[in-house]
Amino acid sequence: MDIATLAPGRSSQRNQLILLDRAHLVRVTLGSSALAREVLDLFVDQVPVQIEALASALPGRPWFEAAHGLKGSARAIGALALAEVAAEAETVAAEASDGRRRELLATIRAIADETFAVVMADPT
Repeated sequence: MDIATLAPGRSSQRNQLILLDRAHLVRVTLGSSALAREVLDLFVDQVPVQIEALASALPGRPWFEAAHGLKGSARAIGALALAEVAAEAETVAAEASDGRRRELLATIRAIADETFAVVMADPT
């Protein structure tokens, strides 16, 4: 996925990120298709809640914790593009302007939507 259009200003080495690393998902679910489907369904249910928590979080520690939780959820299933932008949000928790936080949130929402499309199309 080319996230340059979703996240302008990113370094070129990070422009190509994977929406869903299926090999990672197979490893963490021990090859169980049923478990993989359950994990993906939980991800689709919970990530919007985490994004809304981030949207309502105050700068500093609350923003960091919300971004950190989202990053962990994304990494757990192999949603690498979402994890990358959540990690970026985590690093700017204290010093980012309201505009920068809104920009990151919009990027997170766009990447999450693309990730959900891939997850829902996954026959696992």
